[in-house]
Amino acid sequence: NQIASIIHQHPDWTAVRIAEYLNLPYQRVSRAKLALQKDAKVDDSPPVSAAQAAHHNLKVSDGHGFKNLLSESYRIKTVQEALEKADVNVSEWEVKSSEITSWEASVKVREGNTERVEVIPMFRIKINLIKREIKIDEVISDLFMDIRTEKPKYTPKYKKSSSGNMFEIALFDLHIGKLAWGIEVGERYDIEIASKSAINAVHDFLDRTAHEKIEKILFPIGNDLLHIDTHLGTTTKGTRVDFDSRPTKAFTAARQLYASLIRDMNEIAPIEIITVPGNHDYMSSLHLAHVLDAQFDSSKYVSVDISPCPRKYRRWGTNLLGFVHGSKDDPGMKTLPLLMAEEVKEDWSNTEVREWHVGHYHKKKELNFIVGDSANPIYIRTIPSLSTADFWHFQKGFINSGQAESFMWNKKSGLIGQWIHRAKKEENPA
Repeated sequence: NQIASIIHQHPDWTAVRIAEYLNLPYQRVSRAKLALQKDAKVDDSPPVSAAQAAHHNLKVSDGHGFKNLLSESYRIKTVQEALEKADVNVSEWEVKSSEITSWEASVKVREGNTERVEVIPMFRIKINLIKREIKIDEVISDLFMDIRTEKPKYTPKYKKSSSGNMFEIALFDLHIGKLAWGIEVGERYDIEIASKSAINAVHDFLDRTAHEKIEKILFPIGNDLLHIDTHLGTTTKGTRVDFDSRPTKAFTAARQLYASLIRDMNEIAPIEIITVPGNHDYMSSLHLAHVLDAQFDSSKYVSVDISPCPRKYRRWGTNLLGFVHGSKDDPGMKTLPLLMAEEVKEDWSNTEVREWHVGHYHKKKELNFIVGDSANPIYIRTIPSLSTADFWHFQKGFINSGQAESFMWNKKSGLIGQWIHRAKKEENPA
């Protein structure tokens, strides 16, 4: 009731002051205050020092989608003060329930050579928090508002090339949203660092191939581009991971980053974007592809493959390229060559250079297989990752290479160039 609430908020107020504040009869307030004092817990423990009384006991326990907070102090009197003291992000967490109880404690106060005992009110605040639900309609509205304001009308500056060269830029396993603490794993990683690493890699590749005549750019996206796939901060299958900030913030950062990279690449040649969903971002990568498709739908120089198929194939002259993420939910390495021969029979029979490009393992690796009596082996390239290892991977000894790769494919000659970009380590690991 009102009286109990005021007493909890202002334990030093007299019954007269409370009665005046609430415009209630003094007798009613006095009886209510006496009843509450009888029910209140009395601390019979010996008096403690002022320093001990000033100590704030704060406990926070985390669970899957919930957080419990317990505060005991004479300074912290309200739920809001407890949330601020615990540094709770109220845009991410909401209060499901709370309870405030108070009791009196004896405190020793020293003045010069004398010591006296004072009685002060103590407060115990229990708060149950749950993750705020993301309002998808608001997120989509914000995203498409950005798209409407940024939507470009392209007039390419380059001259159309008929060189027969296709430039593939492979930024696999970027894991935007991953959080790594440098002191713990040797390198920092967050949304800002991931974005900067991707920009540096793409600009490096474009600078190093500035002398080449490029007819087309192939840009695979997905492959764990995003670190999580749900509003609870988990992967597609529900695995909890170390995550930087809000899921919607990571998605927005990814959209802005890739829209910017696409514009940069489009200064060189037309672009084809293909989507390869990963085990961290199966749905989010497809959603991002749809958003990019909407953003660039007015440009005939940018095409986005929004097909939900987890495997993609692209033929370029005598080259046949297959793309799959490579996690345990995907076909095994030894299965991929025959799968390519079966799924794209016509392209298989009309090409001589055949490769699979897979991610997931965050390190560079190459395998080759002979299928039947074919004279040409099939290469399976594991594309490295620019991202840093998080704590779980670091603890297991899985250290990332911090690299990205790009390839130049000629319609007649096959692979004619390959470039590796090595990410710069952050100078301050903290």
